[in-house]
Formats: sequence, structure tokens, C-alpha cells
Amino acid sequence: MGVIQVGDLVIELLPKADRDAGDADKGRWHNALLTMLQLVHGLRLYSAEEADLSLRHTNIMDLFLDQYVKEVRALVHAGLIKQYHTKRSNQTALKGRLDFPTHLRLNLVHRERFAVIHQTYDTDHLLHSILARALDIVERICTNAAIVGRAQDVNWAFEAVQERKITAATFDRAPEPQDRILTRALCNWRS
Repeated sequence: MGVIQVGDLVIELLPKADRDAGDADKGRWHNALLTMLQLVHGLRLYSAEEADLSLRHTNIMDLFLDQYVKEVRALVHAGLIKQYHTKRSNQTALKGRLDFPTHLRLNLVHRERFAVIHQTYDTDHLLHSILARALDIVERICTNAAIVGRAQDVNWAFEAVQERKITAATFDRAPEPQDRILTRALCNWRS
């Protein structure tokens, strides 16, 4: 049971049904699969008021992608987590500590500049790079234009986040998130 997507072709693997099953039965088995996923994994795939509309015209992959975009949107509205990190730069003002070897190498002619090492407090860190990369994947693979539009609407919040190479080992290095919403979004995305 599940869903497979190759390009624009999406194949849903529904629970075993009768051979004579028509389109009405297909909808019933689609709902049964969603119920099973909710009960076994505790996933919130839809809210009560939009359940009938969203389940009628979408596949399971789109439901997962839409849930991910909704979780990221909630994170953005709650405010992205900021962290301190060390940054090296060549500036016109002395900010932080002077990186003397680099300063001599770069600024021998430009005496108005300072090569410095300083702390920056912003949203550019590994967890946000993972979320931004997943949003890019949603935009690329999703076949539902409404979900792609919602993902593009949220993407503005990650413009200042550095693009990093994300691999399976990246998740092992990622710190444990402190925020429950972020934890839920990452767990839904990884499963």
C-alpha cells in the first residue's frame, strides 16, 4: 500500500479489493488506506471540514506533500528559529575580532577595510536548509498546482538560508529540534 510517482505518472497502491471493484469502490479503498495510515502512524492527513473535498480529487502523495507544506507554513507564521553562528567577512567597520592573517592578505591596499570574524544571529542553519530543500522538491514533483502554489508562497521565508547539500547523513548531524511543530514537520517529511 502506498504511492509511486515516476515523472507525472502517479500510481496508488490501495488495499486489496475485489476484482470487480468500480470507481465507487476505488474511493472507498482510498479512504480505507488513509484511515489505516492515520491509525497506525498517527498522521493528520486532513481536517474535518476539508476532508470530503480533498479526498475526492487527490492522490495520497499530494496529501502528504500538502500536509508538509501546511506544517512549514505554520512554522513560518510562528517564526523561524534563529541561531548564532560564526561568520568571516571583509567589512568597512571593525565588528567582532580581527582576523589578522586574512586582513594582511586582503587589505594591504584597502586600509579602510577589516577582515573580521564575528557572530551572526539569523535563520541560516541546517534544519532550515533541510526544510527549504524539501519545499523545492515539493515544487518539482507535485502534480497539484494548488499545492505547488502554496509551497512557492512559503519559500520566501528561506531566501536567506544557505543552500546546502542534503544527504541521508545530514539527518544524523542535524540537532534535535526543540520546537514541537518543527519536530512534527520533520517526522512527517522523513516518513
